[in-house]
Amino acid sequence: MVKRYYNIKVDIPKKEILKRLHITNNMENFTHQKRSEIESLIVSSFNRCELKACYKRFSVTSNEDGIVTLDNRVNFISNHFSIYIGMAKEVFLFSVTVGKDIIDYRDQFILKEEALFALVTDAVGSETVEEGVNELQSTLEKSLMREGKTLKKSRYSVGYGDFDIKNQKDIYNELELDKLDIKITESNILLPEKTVTAFCTILDK
Repeated sequence: MVKRYYNIKVDIPKKEILKRLHITNNMENFTHQKRSEIESLIVSSFNRCELKACYKRFSVTSNEDGIVTLDNRVNFISNHFSIYIGMAKEVFLFSVTVGKDIIDYRDQFILKEEALFALVTDAVGSETVEEGVNELQSTLEKSLMREGKTLKKSRYSVGYGDFDIKNQKDIYNELELDKLDIKITESNILLPEKTVTAFCTILDK
């Protein structure tokens, strides 16, 4: 069963946003007015992020010869994914998105050829979805504590190693991502673009 979360609350990941923009230690190079504009834009961009997430728990019923089978029915062919799963008996599959509004906001700056503002808005979207992923993983890890289990620190996504992007379609269907207003293109790209899908194995302590 897929579980969904709406209106996830996180703090503005300002430090990570500035780091992504490579201006963490260079804000003094901007005028006072420009610094104020960037600070204001970070806040207004963040307020356009609508963090939503969902997850599903699977049993790893087989992991042999580079083929991972979940719940006796879903197959993923990938040597690298097989290595990631290892001896794990269960895995979470999840998705987090910041929604479409932040993308539309960024694209307005692109159309106006305001490159810096477009970059700032894009960075806010990227780092906010990462913050959402961290929040979801923390929630999942806490839920496992009473079972005497934990989460693997790393996660595994489409595009890593030989894990083909075609697998995104099965992931999309399993998580019923249409219910989070996420779409998938014929080339298996998720829209809105600031959307993450990933696996995270469940480990015994």
